Amino acid sequence: MKKPLNQYKTLLETFRAWDIENLRKNARNQVSAEKSIVETRLAQTENRKTDWVRTGYELYIKYSFALVCFIFLFIGAPMGAIIRKGGFGYPILVSIIFFVAFIFLTILCRKLAESYVMTPFWAAMMPCLGLIPIGFYLTRMAMNDSQLFSSQRIERLMFKLRNRFLTRKEAIDSK
Repeated sequence: MKKPLNQYKTLLETFRAWDIENLRKNARNQVSAEKSIVETRLAQTENRKTDWVRTGYELYIKYSFALVCFIFLFIGAPMGAIIRKGGFGYPILVSIIFFVAFIFLTILCRKLAESYVMTPFWAAMMPCLGLIPIGFYLTRMAMNDSQLFSSQRIERLMFKLRNRFLTRKEAIDSK
């Protein structure tokens, strides 16, 4: 140092030119190393989070499958009592529709868990929660000897739809 420190504008002026260049290179290298460490830890954290979600989901889905066996019992058993026409065909068809709905909900909720929208527990249990009311409803109907698909109900529904459609069509034609 040729002059006192208070006469320099910046700290860099106190070093020689080649020292300044070495300081800059060292600083760049240290920043680059720290940046790569942070990026690596970020990726590790994301991987741990993904593993936690997948592991949790797989744990809870096992309980969900056990629960859905009972739910399907409450759906499938009443189907034979409610749908009397056609032997096993209609009850099995309706039960397959409920099973496909369960699989669809399971896939949808798994995707929601993997995208961190739902917790693994709720993602695994949501398909069961969707089918529980249906199982209770069908069981109650079977206990009361109700018919789910009676021909009179279908005829009334078709009659109402036809009347609504015709009145709307007549209203459109009159305009």
